[in-house]
Amino acid sequence: MSSSPLSSLAPGANAVQNQGSVTWSKSGSGGVSEGNATWSKSSYCPQAEIHGKGYDDHHHHGHGGTNWAWIIIVFIIIVVIIWLLLFAFKPTFVQKKDKHGQPTGEVDNGLACLWAVIIAIVIVIIIWIIKLAASY
Repeated sequence: MSSSPLSSLAPGANAVQNQGSVTWSKSGSGGVSEGNATWSKSSYCPQAEIHGKGYDDHHHHGHGGTNWAWIIIVFIIIVVIIWLLLFAFKPTFVQKKDKHGQPTGEVDNGLACLWAVIIAIVIVIIIWIIKLAASY
């Protein structure tokens, strides 16, 4: 475990000790009642962390940082789904062309893959913007 930047300011600040005692007495129609109580408690506090400029320790999991693994996985899934949809529905922009430039009805796999990547990039950017806007 690395030492906290605050540990030099307050050595031993990770443990809190609290102790004390109280004495009481009560008098009334039933007589006098007296007592005392003491307590002692020690608690461990986690080390302080400083977040902000100059204290970047590259631990941004869930704190507004970009989760690149999530983006890559979603991108690959979207590319595969879009490619399958383009292959199934055969839009004219992914079909092979004859010598006159007319679509032949046969899918050009290269074009389908290219369009799947382009569409997936746009979708991932839109999802990323929505996710970023929702985190504020």
